[in-house]
Amino acid sequence: MILPRIRDNLLNHSRIDLQHDGIRELICVADGYPEPEVNWIRASDSSLLARNSARVLLKFDNEMHGVNKYICEAKNKHGLTKIFITVIIPDNQTKPLLSYSDIQSHSVLLKWRVSNGRYDRFNHFIIYYRRLHHSDDSDKEEINDTIKVEDYKQVLIDPRTTRYSFTFRVMDLIPYTKYEFRLKGFIGATPSAYSNSIIIKTLETIPDKIDNLHGYVWNETSIVVHWTPPNSTNGPNFYYILYYTTNTSVPFDQWSQKIVRTYPFYVLEFMMSKLNLLFVRVASINAKGSILSDFHIINRSLTNHHLISTIDKFQCSPNDINQLFSIQWTIDYESRFYINKYILYYMDVTENNDDLIRQLIIPISFLSIHKHESYDLYKYEFNSSLFNLNYNSYHILRLNLAVIDQNQNHLSMTQPAIYCTVTRKHVPNNVRVLATDKDFIRLSWTKPTRLSSPIYGYTIKYRAVNSNQPWMVKQTNRTEIFLSELRPITKYEIILQAYLNSSYTDSSGPLTRIEVTTDET
Repeated sequence: MILPRIRDNLLNHSRIDLQHDGIRELICVADGYPEPEVNWIRASDSSLLARNSARVLLKFDNEMHGVNKYICEAKNKHGLTKIFITVIIPDNQTKPLLSYSDIQSHSVLLKWRVSNGRYDRFNHFIIYYRRLHHSDDSDKEEINDTIKVEDYKQVLIDPRTTRYSFTFRVMDLIPYTKYEFRLKGFIGATPSAYSNSIIIKTLETIPDKIDNLHGYVWNETSIVVHWTPPNSTNGPNFYYILYYTTNTSVPFDQWSQKIVRTYPFYVLEFMMSKLNLLFVRVASINAKGSILSDFHIINRSLTNHHLISTIDKFQCSPNDINQLFSIQWTIDYESRFYINKYILYYMDVTENNDDLIRQLIIPISFLSIHKHESYDLYKYEFNSSLFNLNYNSYHILRLNLAVIDQNQNHLSMTQPAIYCTVTRKHVPNNVRVLATDKDFIRLSWTKPTRLSSPIYGYTIKYRAVNSNQPWMVKQTNRTEIFLSELRPITKYEIILQAYLNSSYTDSSGPLTRIEVTTDET
């Protein structure tokens, strides 16, 4: 005698969102002897929707939209087992129509209407938007029923705050940047279909003012000037002009100047014997206009006193499966005493009209160091989302690495540049920390979409950060996990990976990594 048992690919009282979880049907599988009969039943009216032996499929094509509850029931002559599943079915017949007007450099006015005209029924709307790759000039509307939510920023709109005008101005956009917008509405907890996709490009404006202008004497004939680049060019034909003089009584339009079109630093040839004080300013310029930085003064005492070796063996290594990116390099072991941080310069060469080189600050404390006899090997691994990139399926990055010493002087930079490709993958979405305590962490996530293979479950590896301890491993076919027996006030690195075969041994599925700290005792 074996009572029927429903396999745990479906869990009692679980909640499934068809629109976000990428699910089109549910399969209920049961074991027992004799082989059980398995039924899908709509809980609201006890209607039998599907019946079969051992396994039965529930499709939602003819089900009403809304928050619906279903029962999977397995029975044989020895008994009966049932589980309850809540399913959110979107209202795909209601699709907002999105439009726009009044594009500015930092904002755009969005307008929408809904097909059924029942505006008063919607309790809220969500606007989804993201930056797009400049070189993608095909302003085609998206036709996908679902979107990868983590690629978008979101704004929740309560129609009561707009007096049901169904307009909203999205603010804080980047000038001269292409954006995609979509929208969906909610009647209670039931979402509508996603709206049409609209693509706009914000207007140009003058560049941002340069910050952190700095300079120092490199040697008897050279002075280095460097600064922090802006986050955006704000328009085409972007470049810098470095102005400098030793005599401030000279009118500004007579100062010496150098045009800088690449990296945000420049080496001036200047004899130390002629230098008392050097005054510098930097203008950032595009087709729309220019703006000047504040003054900076360099005197002969601002000298680099420490000889720091050149960076050697600079390499990059993307890991597209888990969206990690690593770089490594060597430098002589004595130089580490004088280095404050590193700067990674990067540029997406697949962009066809973006002249901006961006930078990523790398603190020393974030590096792993492997010591050798005459040099140290440094490695920095990070999530590729730290790159400030417009959305595209892949990016080709040109990389250079530079040193900042303890006096904030910008020193040697790797030459020539190296190149790496970053590809976006569909990973477990929206990983959320539901709860933490001194000895546990509870996580949830949504199922990745647009995969060529079905997902059978997830592997969760976790350990204390920088502990070099063996990984603790758990597996589940749910979209949440409870990690227990943890240490208080400890940061844990957690790797969540989907497996794509039923043997639960496949490690090639999409992966994401987070860090979570447990509470105090």
